[in-house]
Amino acid sequence: MPRALPWTSAPTGEGSTRRRILDTARVLFAEHGYPGTSVRLIARTLGMSDPAVYYHFPTKQALYRSLLIEPEYGELPLDRLALTRENLVEQVVHLFGWWAARPEFGRMLLREQLTGQEASMAFMETSYEPWRREVERPLGVLLGIGGVDASEMLYDMMCGVFWDGILSHGDRFTEMTLEDAFQRRLRAMVQLAIPGPLEEEA
Repeated sequence: MPRALPWTSAPTGEGSTRRRILDTARVLFAEHGYPGTSVRLIARTLGMSDPAVYYHFPTKQALYRSLLIEPEYGELPLDRLALTRENLVEQVVHLFGWWAARPEFGRMLLREQLTGQEASMAFMETSYEPWRREVERPLGVLLGIGGVDASEMLYDMMCGVFWDGILSHGDRFTEMTLEDAFQRRLRAMVQLAIPGPLEEEA
């Protein structure tokens, strides 16, 4: 499961300044929310001037929107494996891993969803499309008409695990999801959510 964070590299030059602003803003938005995070707070935290931040992002809303990155899941299990129930379980775990590697991103989204922040709500609406493509459609092939209901239940369950995890464990959530015990529980939950008998072990 990929765990590389897109903001852990250390580029140089103007791109580095932009990345530092985004990294800091993500943490502050997650901690204080959109209303409680000002451009001035971001600039002061970085030891920069307000105009230096505005040079890269003309408004706070533009900065926030720049943080709403579309998931890049990379190669998926079903890109190289046959469509079976067990391989679909691995597909779901893979998708979950992208989000689990980004707890600050999740906290930021959750905080703004709860307050009805328009950009965050719109992002979550569009973020369902990859799930529909990579999980709901394969489930439809496996289960027929019941695939949509199974997909919606599974999506809600994965969201529940994610939101509960980042709220309960904070920054340690990523580390926790890599533990064998968590991985076993997660796979067991996904297996239970996909109707049908488990495949025989080889």
